[in-house]
Amino acid sequence: MHEFEVRLAVPAEQIEAVASALRDAGAVAQRLRATYYDTADEDLDRARLALRVRQEGGRWLQTLKAPGRHALDRLEDEVALAAAPTGADPQLHAGSAAGAALAKALPHGAPLQAFFQTDIRRLAVRLQAGRSQVELALDHGWLRAGGRRLAVAEMEIECLSGDPADALRLARRWQRAHGLWIDVRSKSQRGRALARGTSVDPAAPAPPGRHAADFGGALLSQALDGVLAQAAGVATGAGDDAVHDLRTALRRLRTALHALPGLLPRVPASAQPVLRQVFRQLGEHRDRQVLVPLLRAPQRAAGAPAFAWQAAAPPDPGAVVRATAFQQVLLALLGACEAAGPGRTRAQARSEATDALRHLHRQLRSALPGWATLDAQAQHGVRKRLKRLRYLAEMTAPLFPRHASARYVRNAKAALEVLGQLQDTRAGAQLWRDQALRVPEAAWGCGWLAAREAQLEAQAGAACAAWRERARPYWD
Repeated sequence: MHEFEVRLAVPAEQIEAVASALRDAGAVAQRLRATYYDTADEDLDRARLALRVRQEGGRWLQTLKAPGRHALDRLEDEVALAAAPTGADPQLHAGSAAGAALAKALPHGAPLQAFFQTDIRRLAVRLQAGRSQVELALDHGWLRAGGRRLAVAEMEIECLSGDPADALRLARRWQRAHGLWIDVRSKSQRGRALARGTSVDPAAPAPPGRHAADFGGALLSQALDGVLAQAAGVATGAGDDAVHDLRTALRRLRTALHALPGLLPRVPASAQPVLRQVFRQLGEHRDRQVLVPLLRAPQRAAGAPAFAWQAAAPPDPGAVVRATAFQQVLLALLGACEAAGPGRTRAQARSEATDALRHLHRQLRSALPGWATLDAQAQHGVRKRLKRLRYLAEMTAPLFPRHASARYVRNAKAALEVLGQLQDTRAGAQLWRDQALRVPEAAWGCGWLAAREAQLEAQAGAACAAWRERARPYWD
């Protein structure tokens, strides 16, 4: 069966408030202790499967979960056990959709072994929400593996029957009331990372299939899954690499929303302004935490005077991601994915993608001959359009003959590499000019960056001319 569930992280200071609200609604407490299994080579993890045996009070259940249509949708098969088991039995799931995925992933005869355990206090209540029956549960406890443990505090809102939109409306209400945030990382993902002693590695969202019945819906789900996976890590303190990956995922999502509005499900008008603001705030963090050190290193090597950088702290990326406005937009976009009606035919989807690709391609070809006469802002606009074109070509590739877009994307990446260096230098120059107003020693860097900008501008012009010469439309 399909399971639709919204998982919201609960900040420590809100655990008791959430628990109290659930108790007021009639929630009942229960202790859940589970063991998760995989092969020694982690074949189930590679297939994004989770197999567990769990004790719920006096009964035992074996549950298998497999990927569904998007980050909040999963295939699930649950089997009641007559007694406490000594391990997990894959054969119990034969005949189910999740079981078919397990049989495909599990090498013949490969034994299963315990990877980690969970010990959770669950406070749960079932209630009617609109036309649906929904379960609300607060899970608070620990994951344990290899002598290590990790605290868990999350709220799960599961649509047991009816319309997932009702569960999403509840999620939006609880998020707003208690400052919760979406965390698509399952206990299985976090437990495996704990066992390995690593951070959670977000699963790459599956690309929309070549023969997807609703390519637009699948494309929006894919783009949104990428944002959700990276945002969960950033919200809980992941480093600058995760911030970079989230900005890339946001670019892809914004490209899809901007370039293919007729192909994608209808989304709220408020989405794009909020996504743009979050992207800008994360960019401010990136400039201060990544770009400044990146540009200071070669300046020191060239003899720049040492000085202490003086600037206000950049936006905290975790706070940016956890903010209610952003979380509400993510939940609204998930609702758009769920509410999508019958998709366009493959021919219609390809026609719309072709129109969008052709439009951007022609815009760029028209602008590039006058590259040297464009001001810095207009040149940055060229870079943004080329980046959008690259992402659009990658996202819509399944609509065209296999590998048709590969060369086109490679040529775009080559030009974007130089354009990115130029933009970083210009952004750095502005930071150094502002710094020089506070610290005179920073003026040395202003001159160094001006010389670098002149060199890169010439290289960028050549790279753009090369792209214009080599880029061949593949969609006509």
